[in-house]
Amino acid sequence: MKNYPDYEVPVLNSLKELVDYAAHEYHDAAAFMFRDGTGVASKSYREFREDIQALGTALLLRGFHGAHIAVLGENSYAWLVTYFAVVNGGNVIVPVDKDLSEAEMAEVLKRSHCSVLIHSRKYRETALGIGAGLKLCVDMDSADGNGFDALLCEGRQAVGNGERGFSDYEVDIHRLAAIVYTSGTTGKSKGVMLSHANLMADAVAARRKINLTGPSLLMLPLHHTFGFTANVLCGIFAGYTIFINDNLKYVIKDMQEFKPVNLFVVPMILESMYHKVWSTAKKSGKDKKLLTGLRVSNALMKLRIDLRRKLFAEVLAALGGKLEFCICGGAFLDEKIAEGFRELGVHIMNGYGVTECAPIVAENRNGYYNDKSVGVLLPCNEVRIDRPDETGEGEILVRGANVMLGYFEDDIETKKVFDNGWYKTGDLGRLDADGFLYVTGRIKNLIILSNGKNISPEEIEGVFRAIPYVEEIVAYGENDRILAEVFLNRDYFVQNGITDIRGTLDRDVDELNKTLPPYKQLSGVKIRETDFERTTTQKIKREHIGA
Repeated sequence: MKNYPDYEVPVLNSLKELVDYAAHEYHDAAAFMFRDGTGVASKSYREFREDIQALGTALLLRGFHGAHIAVLGENSYAWLVTYFAVVNGGNVIVPVDKDLSEAEMAEVLKRSHCSVLIHSRKYRETALGIGAGLKLCVDMDSADGNGFDALLCEGRQAVGNGERGFSDYEVDIHRLAAIVYTSGTTGKSKGVMLSHANLMADAVAARRKINLTGPSLLMLPLHHTFGFTANVLCGIFAGYTIFINDNLKYVIKDMQEFKPVNLFVVPMILESMYHKVWSTAKKSGKDKKLLTGLRVSNALMKLRIDLRRKLFAEVLAALGGKLEFCICGGAFLDEKIAEGFRELGVHIMNGYGVTECAPIVAENRNGYYNDKSVGVLLPCNEVRIDRPDETGEGEILVRGANVMLGYFEDDIETKKVFDNGWYKTGDLGRLDADGFLYVTGRIKNLIILSNGKNISPEEIEGVFRAIPYVEEIVAYGENDRILAEVFLNRDYFVQNGITDIRGTLDRDVDELNKTLPPYKQLSGVKIRETDFERTTTQKIKREHIGA
């Protein structure tokens, strides 16, 4: 299967080309659907381009060219129009993480030299606090003269009168277009500088590797590059409808109503969905029936008879009924989750990326995948394993058209992460003979023992995550011992009539320890009463674990 062919797609170099291409190819087909307070609204690809031109023209006529413009808010159509209008008119977009504190948001605006803030109604009060000193604050939901709709009307009128400054503007694809702040698990966030060329090289390459069909449900936050590049840019490129979810509380409701064919998710969402499937089956007394169905289905699959969508129609109905595949990225995904969903008829394609690479570096494919890996490399980049050990494992270095311009106004940090043009990801991994990339941990997280052994906590966590009631686990080193903190699924013990939680955990840990060499075995496990603190992209913060 190494010769599994790439898909043929047009080569587009800028987000402006993408918008024009989609409007020309898909015209009045629905690009986005969303709830607007009175019901469900729809915007076609043609209307999307017109709204972008209107807002971009209004900003240009108000003197904003080369300006740094921040966007703040939950996922919305206005958020998307803002992003494209800003970057396609020669300005720089600064997506603000809506989960930051007000002080952190103010710091982002200050560090990025923003002169404009465009925000949603929910952040109106926040904008009053952080927007002082800016040249313009625009409320996406306001009807006043500086409101979003007023700017659209202003721009539409100017375009109607023959104004073509925005429409005729030629994008320099290699100049700074976006400053995206990282949400690392340790240290201060850095402003990743991305160009049109970076973003579109990544989107085009991703489309060559995956056959995308829709509709799709957008649930990942738009300030996160995975959600923006994979879900939005690739979705526009493919020309299907994207339903915009603006609140994760309504994801299941939205899935059942809008019946997506694909989802872009982080592992935590997939794990939650999978556990929900089994807990629902258990509560309704249908878990044994489901297990029997899986045994029958797996036997039939060996004979190339696929009845999964019929056998598990009830399970799939809870996910909308038409879900065929999920693209997952952002953190470690347990291969058993991918295998479990595939047995039910939903194909999981795990991938790997970092913000600095716009962000996708590798991904599993529709017909060529390995659940233990993060997939094959995108054609827009190459990977080198630096200083590999005897197993072939070393630091993952990336070079290619999708790699960032650098960190905004931070030459010192930029120089630290580049080695003769190769971006040093800080991740550990290896490549196999079939071209699959495996990510095994983070260099910063390595546990270094006094005997010189280097242990990846992610490897240890992967072993003990096999315990069915371990929801979350973080391993760490202390005084030459490997320890861990775990957050447990208490419902599991209730459903299985287990009262001795500590004893059960200790016995299961002892059994798994026997599968590991002595220096990798857990010497102690602490049970947490609350789940771990996470970054806004749902990665566990490790800096205070074991402190």
